[in-house]
Amino acid sequence: MKHKIATFLVLAGFFVNLSYANIAMSDRDLQVNFEQAVDKHDYTLMGEYALELAKRLKDPAYAEKATIIYQGKQDYNLMLESARLWLHFAPNNPEAKKVLNFAMLMTQDTEVSIERLKKELLASSDPLALIDEYYDLMDVPDVSISDNVKLLEIFKGILTDDLFNQTKVQIYLARLAYLANDLETAQKAMLTAKRLADGDRVFAFSILELDVFEPQETIDFAMNYLSTHKDDAYFVKELIHYMLRFPEHSLAYVPLLNEWYPGKTWLPLIELPILANLKKYDDLLKQVKLRMQQNDGQNSDLNDTLNSYLAEAYYGLGRYEDSLDVIDHQLKPDYSHLITYVYLNDLYRLGKYDDFEIALKENVDVSFTYSGQVLALEYLIYLKRHEALSVKDIESSLEELDDDELFAFVKQLYEENEALDEAVKCLDILLKRAPFDPEWNNMLATINLVLDVNLDKGWLSNQTALLSEQNNPIFVGTQLLYLFKFGEKAKALEVLKQNERILENPYFIQTLLKTLARQEPNVAMPLYKELSADSRFSFLRSDMNKMEKMNDQ
Repeated sequence: MKHKIATFLVLAGFFVNLSYANIAMSDRDLQVNFEQAVDKHDYTLMGEYALELAKRLKDPAYAEKATIIYQGKQDYNLMLESARLWLHFAPNNPEAKKVLNFAMLMTQDTEVSIERLKKELLASSDPLALIDEYYDLMDVPDVSISDNVKLLEIFKGILTDDLFNQTKVQIYLARLAYLANDLETAQKAMLTAKRLADGDRVFAFSILELDVFEPQETIDFAMNYLSTHKDDAYFVKELIHYMLRFPEHSLAYVPLLNEWYPGKTWLPLIELPILANLKKYDDLLKQVKLRMQQNDGQNSDLNDTLNSYLAEAYYGLGRYEDSLDVIDHQLKPDYSHLITYVYLNDLYRLGKYDDFEIALKENVDVSFTYSGQVLALEYLIYLKRHEALSVKDIESSLEELDDDELFAFVKQLYEENEALDEAVKCLDILLKRAPFDPEWNNMLATINLVLDVNLDKGWLSNQTALLSEQNNPIFVGTQLLYLFKFGEKAKALEVLKQNERILENPYFIQTLLKTLARQEPNVAMPLYKELSADSRFSFLRSDMNKMEKMNDQ
């Protein structure tokens, strides 16, 4: 305890001295220090210098910078102070007024905010327009789950009966509930919106936008709307995007779309990718040949698309020579990344390793632009099996990926349960860039769990202590998995119930339970039942129901 107090006093003295140092600086020195903090991505100093410059120079630009920085840091008290200065120096700036109102919502008690907004609504001649403003204020996806929960409670608290019975308001409610991970409220709101205005265009788009229903239900809703709005081209486009995400649920609707839109050249762009994604290569080959007869070379762009899927169908059926022949003789040299992937795989499967190596070096960028980096996986497996290329070649290519691309590749390796050693190598690259990133560390620990390595308690204790110093709630979840693995279930349950930080991250709870369901299904089911009874985790019910069905089978 004495150590903690001493540490606090040292830190307090540091910040006091820093404040005095700011006062002693010239305006120019402050500006230089601000720019240096920007270069170093030191948001603490950036915010402090920007706020001090705003006060000194009475400059709305610096006040705006400070406001944005503190909003990003979710330091709402300093955001409030900065936003007040911004609006004071720029009284006619609507954005300054908006962020000030947001900061007030985040710093006031929920009940106080509800009462304040209710009074404004009662005094307004157009409460529906005011609700539009409030929703715009609260629709902020880049805040924590707990902040979104607070905003949802405020929005629910200000709705009068008249407002509640407006389709648009129910859609607003659903979207805010979705951001707060309250899927039960989101579903109820969307069903109420459907009852209030079946066939409403905004409702139909919202159904596709929000993943609050199972894919089958969502497509049913969307097709119901489309049945009476067949000329809504933009909605058709959005529906296509959604259907391609869930091919197994969409295939049954393709005949109906063929009936509604006969002869449309975009129809193959739904049907063929769905068949390819489902690996129904016999059906894909039949449909490609049928479409080729119908097109008869008239539409050159469609012809290229059909030849691309013809090459993929042959590849999927193991007819690699035929696939290679289509690519070499029927497609333009600038064919798509997908076909480059098929081409490389044809060469690889046919044992043409010299050609494969040449093509691979010529097209290595494809592996990092084609979704999921499937080619990079082939590259790694090729290196591992044949050692025809230097491992440094792939490592240098991986180094060129940005964080999101490289971690997407790691997740694919993990989900396909292939080349997990290579996934660890990729994580090593990421963790050199940011050693304490919670999601990457969690993935590393999870993969090690699957590989059954590093499963000694000393390693776990060291990792947990290291990461807990960085205020890392996500890693607590991995600690729980290890406790279950070691059979210390009572301790794990105690950690789960007592650690409020991890309970603020419903998404991770979902990931944790899915992983646990694979490792320890008998432990996972009681946890599913207990947590899904809590409104914060109502979204777990869908996973629990799926697990129960699997157990029944």
